[in-house]
Amino acid sequence: MKIEKSLKKLYNKHRIIVWYDPEQSFTEELVDFAMSNISVIKISNDELAVKYRILHQEPKQKFLLYMPYARPADEDNWLLDIELSQHIFQTNQEVMLLQELELPLAQQNWIKRNQSFFRSKERTAKFKQLVVPSDSDVVLNNKLIQVLFGSNSSDIDDLLRDYTQAFVEESVKEYDSSLLKYDLSDHFWKQIMNYYGIDNPSQQLYDFLLQLFKYSFKPLCGESQVLNSAKVALSRWKDLRSFHNTYDALSQRINDDLQIRQLLDSLVLEDLLEDDLFESIEKWIIKDLVQKAVERTYNTARIQEVIKKRLSKHWFEKYKHYYSAIEKAVSVIDLVEEIDLKGIDTLADGFNLYTQAYYKVDQLYRQFIELLRQVEHASVLQSLYIEIERLYTNKWLLELSELWQYTIEKEKDWYLGDKSQFNFYQKDVKRKYLDHNRKVFVIISDALRYEIGQELHDAINQRNRFKSVLDYQVTGLPSYTQLGMASLLPHKRLSFGDGDDIYIDGLATKGLVPRKKILTDIGKVSATTISAEELASYKVKSEEAKALVQNHDVVYVYHNIIDKMGDDKVTEEKVFDAGRDEIEHLLKLIQRITSFNISHILITADHGFIYQHDSIDESDFIDAQISGTISKSNRRFVIGHDLSYNNTVLKFDACNVGIHSNATVLIPKGMNRLRRQGAGSRFVHGGASLQETVVPLLYVSKLREDTLTQVSVDIINKSNNRITTNIHPIKFYQAEAISSRLVGRQLKAYFGIEENGKTQVISDVFQHIFDSEMSRAEDREVSYTFKFSTTIQRHQNVWLFVEEQIAESTQWKPYNQYKFTLSLGMMNDFDDF
Repeated sequence: MKIEKSLKKLYNKHRIIVWYDPEQSFTEELVDFAMSNISVIKISNDELAVKYRILHQEPKQKFLLYMPYARPADEDNWLLDIELSQHIFQTNQEVMLLQELELPLAQQNWIKRNQSFFRSKERTAKFKQLVVPSDSDVVLNNKLIQVLFGSNSSDIDDLLRDYTQAFVEESVKEYDSSLLKYDLSDHFWKQIMNYYGIDNPSQQLYDFLLQLFKYSFKPLCGESQVLNSAKVALSRWKDLRSFHNTYDALSQRINDDLQIRQLLDSLVLEDLLEDDLFESIEKWIIKDLVQKAVERTYNTARIQEVIKKRLSKHWFEKYKHYYSAIEKAVSVIDLVEEIDLKGIDTLADGFNLYTQAYYKVDQLYRQFIELLRQVEHASVLQSLYIEIERLYTNKWLLELSELWQYTIEKEKDWYLGDKSQFNFYQKDVKRKYLDHNRKVFVIISDALRYEIGQELHDAINQRNRFKSVLDYQVTGLPSYTQLGMASLLPHKRLSFGDGDDIYIDGLATKGLVPRKKILTDIGKVSATTISAEELASYKVKSEEAKALVQNHDVVYVYHNIIDKMGDDKVTEEKVFDAGRDEIEHLLKLIQRITSFNISHILITADHGFIYQHDSIDESDFIDAQISGTISKSNRRFVIGHDLSYNNTVLKFDACNVGIHSNATVLIPKGMNRLRRQGAGSRFVHGGASLQETVVPLLYVSKLREDTLTQVSVDIINKSNNRITTNIHPIKFYQAEAISSRLVGRQLKAYFGIEENGKTQVISDVFQHIFDSEMSRAEDREVSYTFKFSTTIQRHQNVWLFVEEQIAESTQWKPYNQYKFTLSLGMMNDFDDF
């Protein structure tokens, strides 16, 4: 029986229940009412006697006082004090519903207005879980809408977001009809007006959304008409990862309907740097930057400023490769025009210049081409690509190679000094490690040229508890795989064999088994050789891993990604992609090796390479008119006997390059290639260029203590913690400049009110990567003016929440929070009005 259940529930809170039944419709229910601990009294003009009994004679007993008449006026009501202190039970529909929902009697009219909503048991049950007795009519109405929308909150901002999602998903008709059917449309749009300051007479959602975007975008509404509430709402939507797809679709539709793309052409870059409402803005900025880069109106520093402003914007992740490509391209332009190429006195001077400065041009060019290949629409960057290709090939490579060629011809003998690969085993493996009883792994990455190794070096030092020291080596000539691999082994004498074979003291050097024999027999050390793929397959505590470490003092690890990709005519255009893959692979390989309890790793290469992404001009191919007995040749060298040739190549006798043989080595001058049927021409090696002959040498160590820390970020003027207007400036301060061991921090900040364990966001969201290198403290300050949107004007518990992005994820964790007081006067919702 529903009434009995209701009464039983009321007795959990009250000792006395007063029940008026003027129609005497529930006399049967009263007879059937049975609760052993409840005394039922039917009042019949004996109110004073009853009152004396329940208050004095039985003060702890529970009573049901049944009145078979209408409730009298207060002045005639002898039981008024009991009614006020206990509970009145009424049996009309509205009152029954009030009692079921545990709402006060004062809400009877509200219940009456919303009877149609409560005709559904399912809706009533859901609403009952949300309602609180102290809720106002406004809050109650919002909770009705919450049930209808299936929302997780009754906040008007959350309701609007769910309504918008339904609109984008084309299921909004059900929402529209529900608001109309239950007479909640006027209420909803009145709350929207109060919250956002946007009137929407049509009560059509898309009309409102159009206005919401208009009032957030200065070029559409004028600077003085921008609404903080609109900007804050859209800022929250963009920050909410679960809403991204909805926002993107909505933004695109509004972009098309308002013809935003056409509007942008009348603006300048500075007008748009802080805006990210529409994807077309990101595209426009990228095209504008490309033009400025080609025309040299923006240098690297200015491009980086623009990118820093866009980093935290909504569309940046999708277009980050375009921005990075532009930055790399402009850096190439600036660096090539900044470097004053002069004569190089000696070979050693050339190597030093290359490893100190010149390599950076090749690195930036590689990074630009790599990014160009990753973007979806490379045509956007086409004009910049043409400019970079022209500058890199016709100016940088050509001029540098001509200066270097002059130095090589002047020196006659190839470099065999301290940095020569020929000294690697004795100088770097034996003396630095084996002579001190230190186990060492040597990773030899085929065609890992110096600039890629330098990037790997930086990446290692960005990892906690790892340290890399970067040096370089100089390959022998020709700069090709077999000679490079042999040079890195212990030896007294290198000699040419048949074809491309190289012999060490009469022993073959091609393949893992012969190289292991040379390490053990000539090096006189417990050693082995292994491919990187096999090593990567060893589990950390496996028997194979234990044996590898315990049984050997030196392990040579071989990997071939770059050279394998570049040497194939079909895949040579992917060689820069392979360079990126190799960096990632080597980082994983280092992690795997150190997990075997190895602390020392050497990383180097057999040779470098030249790569030009554009097709090679006919003028870059030479006909050296070579004849004689040719043992080995490719586009950049020839090895043979009794050779004849013209002056387009440079001749070395084997003794000039440190090889025990009577063979002759021919190297094309400068950047020229020899004609060769079927071979790739953009990726080449074997010659004497700096890019081919300078290779990295990394000394990698695993340390016991942490090596990386993040910069500290705080806010300035903490005493100014009273918010009196709906815009409030905050100045963030990065305490230290970043360095090789002090890294940046990505933070986001927003204001919120914290109540009952929940946070209500009341401002827009600010994101920034704090990674300034500036030495002056003032230059590491970042200011941001927060915009507020809230109907709450005063509150003591307002916080500026600062969160930090969790590494390698899209999640955030608390970083810091600062307490503020909200004390708004007359609301002014317009910026700079």
